[in-house]
Amino acid sequence: MNKGYKLLGWFLLFIFLSCLGLSGRTPALAAAASVIDFKDDFSDGDYTANPVWTVTSGTWKIVPDPTGSGNKALNQTDTGEGIITAGDSTWTDSTVSMRFYTGAGGAYPGILARVQDSKNFYYFQMQATGTLVLSKRINGADTVIKSLSYPLNKNTWYQLKMALVGSSIRCYVSKNGVDELIFDAADTTYTSGKIGIRNKWQAVYADDVIVNDAPAT
Repeated sequence: MNKGYKLLGWFLLFIFLSCLGLSGRTPALAAAASVIDFKDDFSDGDYTANPVWTVTSGTWKIVPDPTGSGNKALNQTDTGEGIITAGDSTWTDSTVSMRFYTGAGGAYPGILARVQDSKNFYYFQMQATGTLVLSKRINGADTVIKSLSYPLNKNTWYQLKMALVGSSIRCYVSKNGVDELIFDAADTTYTSGKIGIRNKWQAVYADDVIVNDAPAT
């Protein structure tokens, strides 16, 4: 390359960098895409694909919303324990939310997080119409981390949310877009895992499952 052109190139680069320094700006970088981006409203009528849910126990199917809204929801009909999971076993920090319909008020539905298998996970659940519980299952044995008396109406949809960052576990009930903090706990048993839904004692409906890597505030 001609020496004169080379010197001119260096001079123009110097001017460009100087202008950036004077303006206090740096070149913008594209925002990184979310590592976790999982959604399912079951409107396609199929929980076995896009995304894939895996049944461990119970009888699961997609049915019309019990409130008659024209919506569809995931339904578990057994009175025994029903567990269904989805996602990736490598998920670490994440926020998972979903809605549950209380029906007659005797069900024990809830969110599973950092699921290893059906015998090892975290669990944020509604117990009938009077209690919220955060627990963990280790080798099939359940241990309560925190619990709270909390009135829950029958025949009502409620949105539950879990935010897991490191050892921090925060649990919320979301009302009209506002998150009410229920539990603020810490536990180091599980650091990653899938998400899931668990229910027992009475049929339950679940809908609008969302998982992302941005923790709830």
